[in-house]
Amino acid sequence: MAVVAAKPVSANPVPTVAEANAANGNVQVMDKPKKERIKLIPYGRRDEDGKLLDKIQTAELPADFNPKVHEAPKRNDFLKLADYFDQKASACEARAIELRKQAEAERTGVGKNTKAKQKKLVTLKEKFEALRAELEAAGVDVNAALAVKA
Repeated sequence: MAVVAAKPVSANPVPTVAEANAANGNVQVMDKPKKERIKLIPYGRRDEDGKLLDKIQTAELPADFNPKVHEAPKRNDFLKLADYFDQKASACEARAIELRKQAEAERTGVGKNTKAKQKKLVTLKEKFEALRAELEAAGVDVNAALAVKA
């Protein structure tokens, strides 16, 4: 006689949606498949331990380095530790400049989030003007209707 392990009993007697669908034989279809992530590869020729054979000579990244394809270089990939720190500082400074531009754009009203809100406001204004014209054509005093508090 075979021993069968008992199904663990949930503390919650109400089944979840996934459990109910599984029990009924329903299959849930996901709306959007997850975007497949690109696996980055280490830069340059490496030995079996993963160490870079041709060390990076300067603080500048080599011309054939592609950040969309290669992993970020590690401190051991540089010939001199000072070059690694110079390269990291340059990358951080470039990112800081980009972030300051985004902050200034948001302050002046041309940033990504502010533009979206402005676009929504324009759309609502157009809808309001169309509704106002429709009501005025029907003979409704729109200014009087707006003056009344509900």
